[in-house]
Amino acid sequence: GREIAAEIDSADRIDLVLAFIRWTGIRELLPRLRSHVEAGKPLRIITTTYTGSTELRALEALADLGAQVRVSYDTSTTRLHAKAWQFQRASGFSTVYIGSSNLTFSAQVTGLEWNVRASQRLNPELISAFERTFATYGADPHFEPFDPDRFQRATAAAATDESILTPFEIEPYPFQRQILERLQVERRKGHPHNLVAAALD
Repeated sequence: GREIAAEIDSADRIDLVLAFIRWTGIRELLPRLRSHVEAGKPLRIITTTYTGSTELRALEALADLGAQVRVSYDTSTTRLHAKAWQFQRASGFSTVYIGSSNLTFSAQVTGLEWNVRASQRLNPELISAFERTFATYGADPHFEPFDPDRFQRATAAAATDESILTPFEIEPYPFQRQILERLQVERRKGHPHNLVAAALD
Protein backbone atom coordinates (compact mmCIF):
# COMPACT_ATOMS: atom_id res chain seq x y z
CA GLY A 1 0.00 0.00 0.00
CA ARG A 2 2.78 2.47 0.82
CA GLU A 3 4.49 1.73 -2.48
CA ILE A 4 1.27 2.38 -4.42
CA ALA A 5 0.66 5.64 -2.53
CA ALA A 6 4.19 6.82 -3.28
CA GLU A 7 3.71 6.32 -7.04
CA ILE A 8 0.50 8.36 -7.39
CA ASP A 9 1.86 11.90 -7.11
CA SER A 10 4.27 11.63 -10.04
CA ALA A 11 1.95 9.72 -12.42
CA ASP A 12 0.42 11.38 -15.49
CA ARG A 13 -2.20 8.63 -15.79
CA ILE A 14 -3.16 5.73 -13.55
CA ASP A 15 -4.73 2.55 -14.90
CA LEU A 16 -5.73 -0.32 -12.65
CA VAL A 17 -7.26 -3.72 -13.24
CA LEU A 18 -8.47 -5.30 -10.01
CA ALA A 19 -10.95 -8.12 -9.48
CA PHE A 20 -12.00 -6.79 -6.04
CA ILE A 21 -12.10 -3.23 -4.68
CA ARG A 22 -13.21 -2.50 -1.12
CA TRP A 23 -13.66 0.68 0.88
CA THR A 24 -10.95 -0.31 3.35
CA GLY A 25 -8.52 -0.64 0.45
CA ILE A 26 -9.12 2.79 -1.07
CA ARG A 27 -9.82 4.88 2.03
CA GLU A 28 -6.19 5.87 2.67
CA LEU A 29 -5.48 6.45 -1.03
CA LEU A 30 -8.45 8.75 -1.70
CA PRO A 31 -6.76 12.10 -0.91
CA ARG A 32 -3.87 11.33 -3.27
CA LEU A 33 -6.18 9.98 -5.97
CA ARG A 34 -8.37 13.08 -5.64
CA SER A 35 -5.34 15.35 -6.14
CA HIS A 36 -4.35 13.28 -9.18
CA VAL A 37 -7.77 13.65 -10.82
CA GLU A 38 -8.20 17.30 -9.84
CA ALA A 39 -4.92 18.01 -11.65
CA GLY A 40 -6.65 16.80 -14.83
CA LYS A 41 -4.89 13.44 -14.91
CA PRO A 42 -6.88 10.33 -15.89
CA LEU A 43 -7.69 7.53 -13.46
CA ARG A 44 -9.11 4.47 -15.22
CA ILE A 45 -10.35 1.41 -13.34
CA ILE A 46 -11.60 -2.01 -14.44
CA THR A 47 -13.18 -4.34 -11.87
CA THR A 48 -15.87 -6.98 -11.30
CA THR A 49 -18.91 -7.89 -9.21
CA TYR A 50 -17.70 -11.49 -9.05
CA THR A 51 -18.44 -13.12 -5.65
CA GLY A 52 -19.88 -9.78 -4.47
CA SER A 53 -16.48 -8.77 -3.07
CA THR A 54 -16.25 -5.33 -4.69
CA GLU A 55 -18.13 -2.75 -2.61
CA LEU A 56 -20.55 -0.17 -3.99
CA ARG A 57 -19.28 2.45 -1.53
CA ALA A 58 -15.74 2.09 -2.87
CA LEU A 59 -16.74 2.45 -6.53
CA GLU A 60 -19.00 5.40 -5.76
CA ALA A 61 -16.13 7.17 -4.02
CA LEU A 62 -13.84 6.56 -6.98
CA ALA A 63 -16.49 7.67 -9.49
CA ASP A 64 -17.14 10.80 -7.39
CA LEU A 65 -13.44 11.66 -7.71
CA GLY A 66 -13.83 11.59 -11.48
CA ALA A 67 -12.37 8.15 -12.12
CA GLN A 68 -13.53 6.29 -15.21
CA VAL A 69 -14.81 3.00 -13.77
CA ARG A 70 -15.78 -0.02 -15.86
CA VAL A 71 -17.33 -3.14 -14.31
CA SER A 72 -18.09 -6.71 -15.28
CA TYR A 73 -21.61 -7.28 -13.93
CA ASP A 74 -21.46 -11.02 -14.59
CA THR A 75 -21.63 -12.67 -11.16
CA SER A 76 -21.64 -16.29 -12.31
CA THR A 77 -18.15 -16.36 -13.78
CA THR A 78 -15.27 -13.99 -14.13
CA ARG A 79 -13.04 -13.39 -17.08
CA LEU A 80 -10.99 -11.08 -14.89
CA HIS A 81 -9.00 -12.08 -11.85
CA ALA A 82 -6.04 -9.80 -12.49
CA LYS A 83 -4.45 -7.42 -10.00
CA ALA A 84 -2.31 -4.78 -11.66
CA TRP A 85 -1.58 -1.05 -11.61
CA GLN A 86 0.15 1.14 -14.16
CA PHE A 87 1.53 4.56 -13.34
CA GLN A 88 2.04 6.11 -16.77
CA ARG A 89 4.55 8.95 -17.05
CA ALA A 90 5.28 11.02 -20.16
CA SER A 91 8.91 11.15 -19.02
CA GLY A 92 9.34 7.52 -20.04
CA PHE A 93 9.61 6.33 -16.43
CA SER A 94 6.28 4.48 -16.22
CA THR A 95 5.93 1.66 -13.72
CA VAL A 96 3.60 -1.31 -13.28
CA TYR A 97 2.77 -3.48 -10.29
CA ILE A 98 1.47 -6.94 -11.08
CA GLY A 99 0.73 -9.57 -8.47
CA SER A 100 -1.76 -10.99 -6.02
CA SER A 101 -3.06 -7.85 -4.27
CA ASN A 102 -6.62 -6.66 -4.74
CA LEU A 103 -7.59 -3.23 -3.44
CA THR A 104 -8.57 -4.34 0.06
CA PHE A 105 -7.10 -3.56 3.47
CA SER A 106 -5.68 -7.05 3.94
CA ALA A 107 -4.12 -7.09 0.46
CA GLN A 108 -2.63 -3.61 0.81
CA VAL A 109 -1.53 -3.73 4.45
CA THR A 110 -1.66 -6.96 6.42
CA GLY A 111 -1.80 -9.80 3.89
CA LEU A 112 1.04 -11.97 2.68
CA GLU A 113 0.90 -10.93 -0.97
CA TRP A 114 3.34 -11.30 -3.85
CA ASN A 115 3.70 -8.39 -6.27
CA VAL A 116 6.33 -7.39 -8.80
CA ARG A 117 7.22 -3.83 -9.76
CA ALA A 118 8.55 -3.27 -13.27
CA SER A 119 9.87 -0.06 -14.80
CA GLN A 120 9.62 1.15 -18.37
CA ARG A 121 13.39 1.67 -18.52
CA LEU A 122 14.20 -1.93 -17.61
CA ASN A 123 11.08 -3.74 -18.84
CA PRO A 124 9.61 -1.77 -21.75
CA GLU A 125 7.96 -4.88 -23.22
CA LEU A 126 6.03 -5.48 -19.99
CA ILE A 127 4.75 -1.90 -19.90
CA SER A 128 3.66 -2.20 -23.54
CA ALA A 129 1.92 -5.50 -22.83
CA PHE A 130 0.01 -3.95 -19.93
CA GLU A 131 -1.08 -1.00 -22.08
CA ARG A 132 -2.28 -3.26 -24.91
CA THR A 133 -4.16 -5.54 -22.54
CA PHE A 134 -5.78 -2.65 -20.67
CA ALA A 135 -6.92 -1.13 -23.99
CA THR A 136 -8.39 -4.51 -25.00
CA TYR A 137 -10.33 -4.77 -21.73
CA GLY A 138 -11.51 -1.17 -22.03
CA ALA A 139 -12.95 -1.90 -25.49
CA ASP A 140 -14.57 -5.18 -24.41
CA PRO A 141 -18.37 -4.77 -24.03
CA HIS A 142 -18.17 -7.25 -21.12
CA PHE A 143 -16.78 -4.35 -19.03
CA GLU A 144 -19.46 -1.68 -18.84
CA PRO A 145 -19.49 1.82 -17.36
CA PHE A 146 -20.16 1.80 -13.62
CA ASP A 147 -23.83 2.23 -12.79
CA PRO A 148 -24.71 2.15 -9.06
CA ASP A 149 -28.20 0.67 -9.59
CA ARG A 150 -26.95 -2.02 -11.94
CA PHE A 151 -24.12 -2.78 -9.51
CA GLN A 152 -26.56 -3.21 -6.60
CA ARG A 153 -28.78 -5.54 -8.62
CA ALA A 154 -25.80 -7.66 -9.71
CA THR A 155 -24.33 -8.00 -6.23
CA ALA A 156 -27.75 -8.70 -4.67
CA ALA A 157 -28.26 -11.49 -7.19
CA ALA A 158 -24.82 -12.89 -6.36
CA ALA A 159 -25.65 -12.93 -2.63
CA THR A 160 -28.83 -14.98 -3.13
CA ASP A 161 -27.59 -17.25 -5.90
CA GLU A 162 -27.24 -20.81 -4.62
CA SER A 163 -26.85 -22.46 -7.99
CA ILE A 164 -24.02 -24.86 -8.72
CA LEU A 165 -21.83 -23.37 -11.42
CA THR A 166 -20.44 -26.62 -12.80
CA PRO A 167 -22.57 -28.68 -15.19
CA PHE A 168 -21.10 -31.93 -13.84
CA GLU A 169 -20.27 -33.64 -10.57
CA ILE A 170 -16.78 -33.10 -9.20
CA GLU A 171 -15.32 -36.05 -7.31
CA PRO A 172 -11.80 -36.06 -5.88
CA TYR A 173 -9.40 -38.79 -6.90
CA PRO A 174 -8.32 -41.21 -4.11
CA PHE A 175 -5.01 -39.39 -3.55
CA GLN A 176 -6.92 -36.09 -3.33
CA ARG A 177 -9.29 -37.58 -0.73
CA GLN A 178 -6.27 -38.48 1.41
CA ILE A 179 -4.97 -34.91 1.15
CA LEU A 180 -8.38 -33.48 2.07
CA GLU A 181 -8.62 -35.79 5.07
CA ARG A 182 -5.17 -34.71 6.27
CA LEU A 183 -6.18 -31.06 5.89
CA GLN A 184 -9.30 -31.73 7.94
CA VAL A 185 -7.20 -33.29 10.71
CA GLU A 186 -4.83 -30.30 10.73
CA ARG A 187 -7.74 -27.85 10.92
CA ARG A 188 -9.20 -29.72 13.88
CA LYS A 189 -5.82 -29.37 15.58
CA GLY A 190 -6.11 -25.60 15.16
CA HIS A 191 -3.94 -25.17 12.07
CA PRO A 192 -6.32 -23.55 9.52
CA HIS A 193 -3.68 -21.98 7.26
CA ASN A 194 -2.58 -24.86 5.06
CA LEU A 195 -1.95 -24.87 1.36
CA VAL A 196 -1.57 -27.87 -0.92
CA ALA A 197 -0.10 -27.65 -4.40
CA ALA A 198 -0.31 -30.89 -6.34
CA ALA A 199 0.26 -31.78 -9.97
CA LEU A 200 -2.42 -33.92 -11.58
CA ASP A 201 -0.16 -36.16 -13.68
